[in-house]
Amino acid sequence: MICPSPGGCEKLAWMSNEAEPTGRSVAIETRGERGYAVMPPSPGPAGTYTLLSGCFIDVPVVSQARADALMAAARKLDEAPYTRQELESAAQVPTATDRAHPSLNGQAEVIDKFNDQNPLRDVLRSFGYTDADDRTLRPTRRPRASRA
Repeated sequence: MICPSPGGCEKLAWMSNEAEPTGRSVAIETRGERGYAVMPPSPGPAGTYTLLSGCFIDVPVVSQARADALMAAARKLDEAPYTRQELESAAQVPTATDRAHPSLNGQAEVIDKFNDQNPLRDVLRSFGYTDADDRTLRPTRRPRASRA
């Protein structure tokens, strides 16, 4: 089929295929500008390609709207949008709960060591905080006058 703006070659849909390293193989793809197609009587893996019907002189021409609709329909048939590696990687991304609990994501040891070596008041003083009785004042604050 031919349309006004065929675009490039694009993989529109995938299907599961456990024999492939990625866990999927191409189910639907386009051949557009700079693409090529294997046509009869070219040799193929199972013999020679054969034309089953029609001829190459009468290739159908469709409107761009129809071509776009066909490609959108093909994309909806995608059974395996992600590779096995992408799925495994997504499963390893820390959840919000993991990020909120350092002990669950292996970061607690580093944080605990830092806190042991750097008391909070010392860290705050290094940023201009000052001590005032039992609290620490940020750099712009002045101690309140005591009430007697």
